[in-house]
Amino acid sequence: MRRLLPIFVVLLAIVAILVEPVNASRPKQQPISSPIVDDTALTRFIIEILPDSTYFCITGALDPTRSGNSETALLFQTVRVVCPDLTAMQRAVRALKDCKEIKIKKLRHDIEKARSTDPAGYRGITVRFVWQDQEKTIQLLTFQQLRWLLWASTILPNDPKADTKANRSYAIAVSDYLDGIERGESPTKIPYAADFGLPQRFDLYQPLADDEIAFTDTVAEITTSFVRGITAFAPTDSALAEFKLLATNETFAETDSSMFQWQCREFFSSGQVLPNIKTLSSEGFRQLVPGNYAFAVGADNTVRFTKITESNTRRWSQLPHALLFCNQEVLTSGTFVIERDTIVHISKINIRSHTLLGNLATETEPRQLSDQRLTTLGRFFQALDRLGISYHGILISKF
Repeated sequence: MRRLLPIFVVLLAIVAILVEPVNASRPKQQPISSPIVDDTALTRFIIEILPDSTYFCITGALDPTRSGNSETALLFQTVRVVCPDLTAMQRAVRALKDCKEIKIKKLRHDIEKARSTDPAGYRGITVRFVWQDQEKTIQLLTFQQLRWLLWASTILPNDPKADTKANRSYAIAVSDYLDGIERGESPTKIPYAADFGLPQRFDLYQPLADDEIAFTDTVAEITTSFVRGITAFAPTDSALAEFKLLATNETFAETDSSMFQWQCREFFSSGQVLPNIKTLSSEGFRQLVPGNYAFAVGADNTVRFTKITESNTRRWSQLPHALLFCNQEVLTSGTFVIERDTIVHISKINIRSHTLLGNLATETEPRQLSDQRLTTLGRFFQALDRLGISYHGILISKF
């Protein structure tokens, strides 16, 4: 068999030589469709051409392995540009049209009315264009439209044949409900799956079972490898070095889809708005007012944060971590406290060890999991170092 291999290789070479002139005589090939992956080059390009005010964040595919109808699958497999509102979305489209480095082949709007065809209920804009001799597709969504897509990804069937009239009607009803929130209209009745003859598990706001939120003691002791037996401490330089050393590159999802929808509901009903969520910078830090802030460090090491607005809802819903990166995975998250004496400084930082731990590691004891989360704060300290923001004398706590 081994003796036959050289002969086989020679035959392949001869075939290649014979085919090459034929290919050379062909007209210029059509743009090659790029594989569905997290296209970091495309994401960077989009960031360069879109004004900052036109998007809330840009993220990769929601579900690269999504199957089913080709058009439905495409919505889950493309780069997503999440815009703060409808006006910003239109400005983003104009920036794409004005860009001379791309050639738009198809621009589809589904904004004014929820799509009744596949996928039923979708609102947004999809843009197919040629860039660097490759065909690309991106979608532009508002935050509320993204909420619909996240809900639809877990509820709507992959197989179009498994779709039903009830499914489609409810998907449109949920889309219309979120669109009303988008346009600032008077609150409408929340559509329930049961009204469409569907199981409760299809609800946009699914009831959260007690076991979906893991609780530890109100005050949990720190039991890391280098600090233990206390609940708060002012770290030495060596302790901070340990935090940075133990902080891994592993990312985790801050919440699941149902909790994300609940957090969105509480966030907007408490009067908060997306522009309150900002990216931490050296200059912006000096402008912060004293108070409590929720933060998260994204996979790209950027820090996003928002001031916590107290409400009369459950404590866990006060921390909109999942909104900071649109339900993407993060490196770490928690809260920090800003104080101002002679200068603005971070006086405290902590994780919420008794909340938001549900569904993160079903086989890990909550107290142990919260200690694992605590060590990830090293990623936050690394980000502060890059920004030149001092955290000397900071108090680290866990509660």
